[in-house]
Amino acid sequence: MVARKQSATGMENVVVYLDTFDSNIFTRCYCEQYVAATGESIIGTVVGRLADYYRVDIGAAQPAILPVLAFEGATKKNKPNLVIGTLVYARVTLANKDMEPELQCVNPTTAKSDGYGELKGGLVIKCSLGLCRR
Repeated sequence: MVARKQSATGMENVVVYLDTFDSNIFTRCYCEQYVAATGESIIGTVVGRLADYYRVDIGAAQPAILPVLAFEGATKKNKPNLVIGTLVYARVTLANKDMEPELQCVNPTTAKSDGYGELKGGLVIKCSLGLCRR
């Protein structure tokens, strides 16, 4: 059975399964795109570079913005130099359905990077949201 539910981010397709033997009900979401939520940690790819911020593809409908001053120890004179194609590990600080998500590479509780920032080495694999949530 396919049902539609209203969520905080809009309408989503949800498949509802009913097990007649055990009377269990569970849902699976088959969403096409990621919907950013405040506080989530994500990996994104830098796709654009402007004077005050970077555009980062996080797999959502629109790219997120990452201010150049949102890194540990960043000042107007000491900015990170990220080139297009660089992977960054960041945290979503602002996520509204009508605006681009905003990212930062600093842990808000400690004001340190704590692993956030540019990722060096490794491999990125694109997969479905259902597989990511397992």
